[in-house]
Amino acid sequence: MIPSGHVRCALTENYVATALAAMDVKYHYWRSGNTAEIDFIVQDGAGQVIPVEVKSADNARCLPITAS
Repeated sequence: MIPSGHVRCALTENYVATALAAMDVKYHYWRSGNTAEIDFIVQDGAGQVIPVEVKSADNARCLPITAS
């Protein structure tokens, strides 16, 4: 049985968090009130900040990140 909706999303995000932790990658979470969120924010060896958005649906669509 394949989980649906919020359960599948939570399982997928947990999987990514576990994989990042297994590689000793420190990560953060960001939310702007109730309007936007970034699932994981990581930093590479050069100090570059990388936003990571996790999608669990076959037809996932992403909105661009824009500076405000």
